[in-house]
Amino acid sequence: GCHFTTRRTTSAFVIERDSVTNESSISESSCGSLEFPASVTEWAGPHFEKLLRFGCRWQSSRQQLVYPLRNLEGTIVATQARNFNQSRSKYFNVGETDKAFPIVKCPNGSHSRLVITEDILSSLVIGEQCDAMAALGTNLSHYKVSRLAPLYQSVRVWLDSDKWKESMNIADAFKWMGLSAKSVYSELDPRYYRDWE
Repeated sequence: GCHFTTRRTTSAFVIERDSVTNESSISESSCGSLEFPASVTEWAGPHFEKLLRFGCRWQSSRQQLVYPLRNLEGTIVATQARNFNQSRSKYFNVGETDKAFPIVKCPNGSHSRLVITEDILSSLVIGEQCDAMAALGTNLSHYKVSRLAPLYQSVRVWLDSDKWKESMNIADAFKWMGLSAKSVYSELDPRYYRDWE
C-alpha cells in the first residue's frame, strides 16, 4: 500500500551482454585468446582443430569458449560462449544472434544440402561431409528459414535425441518453402558420428 520497492540487481554478465548493440563492437580479436586449457581440448577431443579453424577463442576470466557468429556476408554480428564454469548456464549469447548464420561449408562435396544441428561443434563435424549450420538452440526463426531456403535444395534437421519434435517443426518450415526436408534421429549428438546418410 505504501508503494515501497527495492532495486533489483542485475548480473554483470547481463549488463555486458545488453551493452553490445552493434556489430562493429564485436570482432574476432575481442573474443579472447588462443591459449586453451586442457578441459577444452579434452572436451573437443579430435575436433579441437575444427574449433580453431572456426575462429574460437578462450576467455579465461569467465571460463568460456567463445564462438564468433557471422552473417551471410561474413561479418561477425554476435558471439556465443560455452561456459565451462558449472555454476553458470551452459550458453551465453552476445550481439544480434537473429542475424547470425554460422554455416560450415564442406571443403569438398556438394553444397546443395544443409544439415541443421543444435550446437556449433556438431555442425563442425557434419561440415566435413556437407554444409552444416548450428541453430544455436532448438528452433529456427522464419527469417532464417527464408534466407536459407534459396541457397539449398534439401535440408536435414539433426538435433539432440530429446528434441525430436522441435526438429520436425524446423523441417516442416523448410517444406513450406518448397525444399526437401527431413528430421534425423540418433541416440547420440551428431558430433559422435563420422559417416551418415
